[in-house]
Amino acid sequence: MARNSNSKKTARSLFIIIILALVCTVLLMSVIRLYKKNKSSRETKNDYQEKYEELEEKKENLETKLEAVQSDRGIEAELRSRYDVVKEGEQMIKVIDEERN
Repeated sequence: MARNSNSKKTARSLFIIIILALVCTVLLMSVIRLYKKNKSSRETKNDYQEKYEELEEKKENLETKLEAVQSDRGIEAELRSRYDVVKEGEQMIKVIDEERN
């Protein structure tokens, strides 16, 4: 009778150990999955942070250019840089770089 009781206790203990091992495995898999999601989210956040910083820099540059072209002098400078134009009475001189040819 004592032997039968010991074998039942052993079987019950083994069953509980197996159940606990399965629960630990499921929990470990969940932790690993959460870690991977967290890592992916951090990488995505960093990518968007870099894009945001680039866009902020671009915005500042555009605002600076906008301020520059809102004055007569800025408009004139922009026209002269984009197109080969001169004021009335001025002469245009073009410097040709011989090394390019």
